[in-house]
Amino acid sequence: MPTPKQQKLAEELIENSQREKPLNKKALLEKVGYTTNVAESKASDIIESDGVLEALANLGFHEDSAKRVVAEILNTGEDNNRLKAADMIFKVQGSYAPEKSLNMNVNANANLTSEQVAKINQIALDD
Repeated sequence: MPTPKQQKLAEELIENSQREKPLNKKALLEKVGYTTNVAESKASDIIESDGVLEALANLGFHEDSAKRVVAEILNTGEDNNRLKAADMIFKVQGSYAPEKSLNMNVNANANLTSEQVAKINQIALDD
């Protein structure tokens, strides 16, 4: 069960999503009564806490509601909004290929030939 601060924070998160200039996490927490120190060091933890998520769900902000909205937009929205809805579905379902990144450190004194560099690059791309 959410604490009074968590409930207030959930309501403020909803209001904040509709502001022209939304407040940052720290400002949101301070607005509902958290200390500056707590707001600076634990903002994400508090916002993602079970109590806040439960309060948001009680206010209608849960995955099922979001899925219904996305489905409605996908089926009846304008083309641009339909594309965004489809993109969200692909992301949620994990249909996109995972992004790959590779960090390599090469010693500048290695005196590699251009062929060796090309082979290293090819091996990195194949992973």
